[in-house]
Amino acid sequence: MFTYPPDSLLRSLAVSRDRLYAQGAAVALLLLLAALAVAFSLLEAQWGPGLGMLPWLVAGSVLLTLLLVRSAAPPWLLHLLSLAVGLALTIYLAGRFALPGLEAGDATRLLSHRLALWASAIRQGVPADDLLPFSVLLGLCLWLTFHYSAWLIYRSGRVWWAVVGPAIALLVNTYYAPHINTVYVGFYAFCALLLVMRVSLQGLTQDWRLARIPHDRTLGEDFLVDAACMVAVVLTLSWVLPPLTLEQGALRAPLAWLPEALDRAIPDGRHGSPGATDIRARGIPRTRRASQSGGYPPLSGADERTFSPAGDGL
Repeated sequence: MFTYPPDSLLRSLAVSRDRLYAQGAAVALLLLLAALAVAFSLLEAQWGPGLGMLPWLVAGSVLLTLLLVRSAAPPWLLHLLSLAVGLALTIYLAGRFALPGLEAGDATRLLSHRLALWASAIRQGVPADDLLPFSVLLGLCLWLTFHYSAWLIYRSGRVWWAVVGPAIALLVNTYYAPHINTVYVGFYAFCALLLVMRVSLQGLTQDWRLARIPHDRTLGEDFLVDAACMVAVVLTLSWVLPPLTLEQGALRAPLAWLPEALDRAIPDGRHGSPGATDIRARGIPRTRRASQSGGYPPLSGADERTFSPAGDGL
């Protein structure tokens, strides 16, 4: 006969709400909207094939982490679980979006084969000619970025650290892909600043409650509307005022190593879509041309259709 687990066991498997630094649907919604802003910005830049998976990945990362932060399991185990789920989901979605004509199993085998070829080329120091592995790594990095962002907010209370990392990725993407819509930066800044205010206010009210200081229990809901107005005014002023100019040489010097590394890891050509972006097209001068000898040619459409998952290539 089935018996329900005792309440003591259930309490041991869940983290108390008092141990979480953030609560409420508003925090989760703002974090999810900020993550989608970064994902759609990278999608519009078209760094590689199959980037339609990015919005699904960031949404899955945030939602899964919202469940994991409430677990009392060791943090390293929860991080490994998120990494395993993110890797499996990234490979699956990359196959679905980049290789839509193949079955899920065949697409996964073909993607694993191309990842192995890409890794072998990197180890040998020769230029890589396949952009699909770069898309997979980008998706996995985005998954981990927002996993740790949600973790920092809920389990560490470091909301500024949580929003700075994705902001850097968004600004770098906007700098190297100048044709994309800059509304993503403004939307991310709006959600991120509201998130900082919301979590900071929750921390203050929790301190007041522990210190038994009387305060208005509805302060959070009222303050969120006022904070939205304040953030909108600040962002509008920053958008209207003339921007500050920086000397490009000061930005190029710390990144002098980047062109040669990109020559080895990322193909010299642009992705075939009309809005594709070359990561080396702006901002950093190239130091050398990629050697065309020693690299392997990209798989053609015919190769993908005739690829045998059970063949000798794997």
